Amino acid sequence: MAGLDMLRSPNSPMEPFMSMIMQTLASKEVMYPPLKEIFDNYPKYLEDHGAELDEETKERYGKQFDVLGKICTEFEKQPEITEVELPEAASEPAGSATEVVPENPEAAEHFEKLGKLLVELQQYGYPPKELVGALPEGWQIDESGLPKVADAAAATEACTIM
Repeated sequence: MAGLDMLRSPNSPMEPFMSMIMQTLASKEVMYPPLKEIFDNYPKYLEDHGAELDEETKERYGKQFDVLGKICTEFEKQPEITEVELPEAASEPAGSATEVVPENPEAAEHFEKLGKLLVELQQYGYPPKELVGALPEGWQIDESGLPKVADAAAATEACTIM
């Protein structure tokens, strides 16, 4: 447990690495294309399927659409990045002090705003499977509309990363 506590501390040696991973995963290059595709296809989906949806689901999907629009707008404000610079491997021996370069305040603000919007989007549950595809084997939608593991063995088998 002490190791996990160290990772959570603000001065953790892993903090810059974890921050870089999170910013990469939430980057425009990774997140924007699929979210924009869902956003662009939502009006047609609501037009085609709106009559068969109950009011609560319609309202939830409408809120998802609104938040997706805000997320896409936030990504569209970002300048295009032509090349991503990766930090060089540390050349100093373990345990020596290294200088941490402060982040660009605009980028940090953007990242924080996107994080809040993504959390808000998650509050409205899973989007329609017609827009995002069916859940992988071993997963199901819980009562709040979020995906959860129903069968760990099937989910593990269906995982393409592991």
